[in-house]
Amino acid sequence: MSEYRCPECLAPVSDDPGFLRCTQCAREYPIRNGVPLFSRNQDFYYAHEVSREVMRSILTRSLEIGWKRALTEHADSCGNMDFYNYSASNARAGFKFLLDHFGDGVVLDFGCGSGANTLSLARNFAHVYATDLTPERAQFTYIRAQQEQLSNVTVFCSGDASHVPLPDAVADVIILDGVLEWVPESRPGHPSRVQIDFLKELGRVLKPNGHFFITIENRFGAGYFAGVREEHTRMRFVSLLPRKVGDLYSQLLRGRPVRTYTYNRSGYRSILGAAGFDAVDFWGLLPSYRLMEKAFALNDRGMIQDALNEVSWSKRLRNMVVRPVLPWVVGSFGIVAGRRSAVPYIADLVQYVNRTWLPGENLRISRYRQTPAGVVQVHAAGSSKRYILELPLHQAAEQNLDAAVKSIHELQSVDGVSLKELRVQTPIAWERYRGQAFFLQEELPGRDLQPRVSPRAFENLLPRASEYLVMLASKTRQPSDSWAELLSRRVRGYGPPLAQQYRQRGLSGDIEKDIAKMADLIGQTASVERGFLCAIHGDFRPCNLLVSADESDITAALNWGFFERQGLPFLDLFHFLLGRGRRGSWGERVVNLYQSLRIGAADTQVVRDYAWQIDVDQSLIPHFLVVYWLRQGLLRIRPEVSQLSKVLQEGISEPLEYFRTAALA
Repeated sequence: MSEYRCPECLAPVSDDPGFLRCTQCAREYPIRNGVPLFSRNQDFYYAHEVSREVMRSILTRSLEIGWKRALTEHADSCGNMDFYNYSASNARAGFKFLLDHFGDGVVLDFGCGSGANTLSLARNFAHVYATDLTPERAQFTYIRAQQEQLSNVTVFCSGDASHVPLPDAVADVIILDGVLEWVPESRPGHPSRVQIDFLKELGRVLKPNGHFFITIENRFGAGYFAGVREEHTRMRFVSLLPRKVGDLYSQLLRGRPVRTYTYNRSGYRSILGAAGFDAVDFWGLLPSYRLMEKAFALNDRGMIQDALNEVSWSKRLRNMVVRPVLPWVVGSFGIVAGRRSAVPYIADLVQYVNRTWLPGENLRISRYRQTPAGVVQVHAAGSSKRYILELPLHQAAEQNLDAAVKSIHELQSVDGVSLKELRVQTPIAWERYRGQAFFLQEELPGRDLQPRVSPRAFENLLPRASEYLVMLASKTRQPSDSWAELLSRRVRGYGPPLAQQYRQRGLSGDIEKDIAKMADLIGQTASVERGFLCAIHGDFRPCNLLVSADESDITAALNWGFFERQGLPFLDLFHFLLGRGRRGSWGERVVNLYQSLRIGAADTQVVRDYAWQIDVDQSLIPHFLVVYWLRQGLLRIRPEVSQLSKVLQEGISEPLEYFRTAALA
């Protein structure tokens, strides 16, 4: 007997070859490509990113070459990463540390889409049921779970029948990620009544102490007042109007009324209360739930204050106006709702840290944010100090954090080097709690730089960055072979793996021979004087630094996951220079910098000053740039890194052509 229930009468269903049969009403439900289809409309399709034909092609290729390569192949063929990012990104599940029942709970991911949330949740919960009304999406989620060997994932297709095809009280958590507003589109009746009945039915599946996590737009989000189009109707100002007026407006423009109802906070409390869920907490999600960067409890003034922490004068002025009303005009909500109050994992984790590692600190959560590196950072203020908890969202992020912790410990072991002098956070704990890895460290002073640093701020910071790197090289330098041997050996070392990854991505060209020739040329033209190796950060760029309030000094260097104890000088400085976001591809910027270095342009004076301070012949600087380009190219083309072949072509093939024909000839 199957664990499923008939979505029409809730009777158990029996297993038969190729389908499931209701033991009471005898309805049959086919199993297609491993996924039971319980929906009434088994031909339903929704995926605005790709057509059904393309989606089916991706499914076929996923079975042949793996789901991730199939997505990459599609991205290369259409020339953009939109569907890849929607399907493969772990960023959508950045909310999961706000959930209760972490580690041992059962989750229902209702409206799972292509499975991004499902797979992430499966790594932190005992079991995940995933369902979607589009068969192709459910099948893609099933394929992903199978290929990732996640045996705790059960996938089925449903969403338009009377009931969810699961037994009563089976789920501890139900995820509705951008789903609730769409439910009235496929069911008759007044939209609010449809949503309430839908929540009641899901409440049957929810355990008595379970809860929902609902991500959804705020009907009165600030963007709508500024004229941003409403996400579901693509109409301006429609969500701000009274319902009847909005329906008339929609009838005029679209020929149908608005059925995708969203609400403000009191509206969500009302429909959740009508469905039997009176314990409701609201989180604000910025900039939106689709790509959350920050989350803050709407009843916590401290978290609201910390969520709007930009320092430019224009944004400070904006924040002064927005902060008092932010709980009412934030664009997206994360709603925790149940019959009883939930305890978020992060709240429990902070209490554990307080008891185990920081007794007496009385920690209070002040900030919850997600970084581009796939890490959620929880900032906590104690009685005397502030701390950061870093929680990796996925395996690659955990490996990177583990490398960072090991790097910091390695720095601590270097004679004459102090973490305080290097402005590196001191690790307090790197362990697991309820199955989730976390890294605890003291928060250093300073503020984050914005993702896009202004040209003026960058120019002001550049000398300080150079000074920091001079100090890092001086403190950790180790005499080694001649510069000719060091440089040519690094080029040869990066060549074969780069060529291998290049070929695996289907890019043409025998780059291995070209790189070997470059190594020979560098070996012949570089200095025979004895060189040295030194520690390098490995990902030294503005977003990995904290700076003083006036941006005149670096107060901390963060994210040491790409650290090398025996690296070459200059590489960090090149990375800093090329990460400033100027126009043109990364490869084009490499070539432009190379040309500037060869002619001694004024804008590369900082590099020549750095060479003089660490006692390296300036004629060698272009050779170091070639090594940097190869090292960074290898990092960019790794299998777990998703980039279009076009981007890789611009970053690797085009500079290689320049170096082969002009620079090193």
